[in-house]
Amino acid sequence: MTKTAAIHSIVAISCLVICSKCNPVIAPLKGKYSDSSFQITTSKSSDTIWVKLTDIFVTHGLRVERIDKEKGAIRTVKAPINSLFTFEDQSGHLEQPEAWVVLPKAFNKRKEWKPGDIFGVWTVHVVGSEKGITTVKIDPTVICTYYPNAFTTMEHRGQSTGKLEELFVTSLTN
Repeated sequence: MTKTAAIHSIVAISCLVICSKCNPVIAPLKGKYSDSSFQITTSKSSDTIWVKLTDIFVTHGLRVERIDKEKGAIRTVKAPINSLFTFEDQSGHLEQPEAWVVLPKAFNKRKEWKPGDIFGVWTVHVVGSEKGITTVKIDPTVICTYYPNAFTTMEHRGQSTGKLEELFVTSLTN
């Protein structure tokens, strides 16, 4: 075997070993979480709703990227939410009950991968009707990136626990 062939063999075997060690198992979530947008209907005017939504975002550190009142849309800046997430325990209960987002656990050979970056974007649509009813549709997108080693990254979508939605319901309907 030539030196070049030996080097190629070593590189190929190393790649196979690295790839086999980086193949994760994602533990499915046991709890019931919404994977679609959330909708609130209120008798408050759309102008009142706009003020309350802006206050919610400012109060909770969610910077607004775009507001388009004509289209009834607000979109937050892609922001880290590392302190607002949780995992489930073995029974399927949230480890941190007040967290906004639940993430599935990722394992490889029984070693748990810890998430590195967790980013969220909230898109909100506000639609007022002629009958004085305002509908608010909230669509959260949360992406978690795991970095188990220097060679591997894996993205996975988190799901809303309903706590942010409760905050919206309380603020927008009272």
